[in-house]
Amino acid sequence: ANKDTVKAEKHPSLYMYDGNNCKVLVDANNSTIPAGFRISDKRPVSFTNDGTIALFGVRRIPVEKDTTIPDFEKAKLDIWTWNEDYLQPVQKINLKREMEHAYLCGIVADGSSSQIITYANPDFPRVNITDRNTQEYIMVECDKPYRVQQQWNREALSDFYKVSIKDGSKKLYKKGVSYRIHGTSPDGRYYVYYDFADRN
Repeated sequence: ANKDTVKAEKHPSLYMYDGNNCKVLVDANNSTIPAGFRISDKRPVSFTNDGTIALFGVRRIPVEKDTTIPDFEKAKLDIWTWNEDYLQPVQKINLKREMEHAYLCGIVADGSSSQIITYANPDFPRVNITDRNTQEYIMVECDKPYRVQQQWNREALSDFYKVSIKDGSKKLYKKGVSYRIHGTSPDGRYYVYYDFADRN
């Protein structure tokens, strides 16, 4: 693409200032950032309750528009297969939101490790850790295995995982249940959920 006619894509970095020195925690050259992603400038930086982990978001790197070819010379073709997670009209509606969505990650705040802790990804998109959470684990929902069948089945199923705040490792907790989490206690110890199967 002609860089003279397109806006350069920003690649933010994350710094830590300790009162005396400022050092890089994460930059665009960090090899542990998921491939095809960069640090998001849309999600505020926060910290875990004990201050040991800095929390931030990563988002997809958009494909640079090729400005060397006029639009009227570009072929346009939409291809969809039956086993994709979402119907094509839904994909189009969600495209902008998906490209801007910030997936939660973390890194040790003292800079002793450059390893990114990945909490959220396209399979586990909705992950949140509040600064009042004092627990070692959080509960995370994954509907990836059931997205195709949800195109015709109204029952929305999900798997639930316990995710370690320390290292991001995930352990299956409940499989194929119709739960929806609606909130947690301030310290993250208790979860409020609704079971669509039991209507309770």
